[in-house]
Amino acid sequence: MDPSFYNAYNELAEDEKLTIRYRGSWYLDEASDYLGEIDYAIGLSEKFTHPHFQVHSFKFMADGAGETALLLERNPEGIKVWEDDALVEAMTAVDKAEYQIHVHTIGDGAVKYTIEALEKTQDATGERDSKHSIVHVESARPEDIIKAGELGLYAHMTPRLISRDSSFKSLFDADVKVTIGSDWTTSQFDVLTDIYRGMKTNVNLEEMIKAATINGASANFLEDEIGSLEIGKKADIIVLSQNLFEIQPNEIPNVDILMTFFEGDLVYEMKP
Repeated sequence: MDPSFYNAYNELAEDEKLTIRYRGSWYLDEASDYLGEIDYAIGLSEKFTHPHFQVHSFKFMADGAGETALLLERNPEGIKVWEDDALVEAMTAVDKAEYQIHVHTIGDGAVKYTIEALEKTQDATGERDSKHSIVHVESARPEDIIKAGELGLYAHMTPRLISRDSSFKSLFDADVKVTIGSDWTTSQFDVLTDIYRGMKTNVNLEEMIKAATINGASANFLEDEIGSLEIGKKADIIVLSQNLFEIQPNEIPNVDILMTFFEGDLVYEMKP
């Protein structure tokens, strides 16, 4: 909960030096006074009001990664970070404050107990447009994916880390709002390669473009301002060297980003 890092971003935003919108997240640990830290973090977040930098969410870890991922059958000895009651208590406090919940969930065991906790949280606080999310979802039971859709959850995915037999396509089919990103620094961010990798799991191009644009905007409560080309929205635009709908999928990673505009200002141009 050291605010100095976020204070630096806030200063850059106030000085109009950011050319991307940042949405920070506070990390919560069950071993800490998590209820006290939630109150403290919300007090800090109230200072960050610039449209280019805000902090309106809390990050939970449900399991580890790799050998420490919590898998119901293949690795039941994986790390279970939170006890069920403590997780529901912390999530309920965050949700009552109308802040977002993000949960790192690698294995199907982590997805299962996270979904159960989020359902109990929603039962306790009532339904609202919370845009809570699960992150990674490398393995999940079909019934938990369906429940994620019913709860209105978002899934923040890293296409470079998914396999052909992953849960990726089924998230779309269950009406979970999927976004894509790099999970920096675990992989390099290249949105066009990520779109292609998603298509290799049978997700179509239009769905992948939405995951890279409007779904991400919606996850940050910005769908009325950015994420699509519409009159009245901010001009956040990239210009590509080819039309993605007119080329073969395996050509997409080789398409060049010629220009990037942030709120109508040119912030990147490919060198000749």
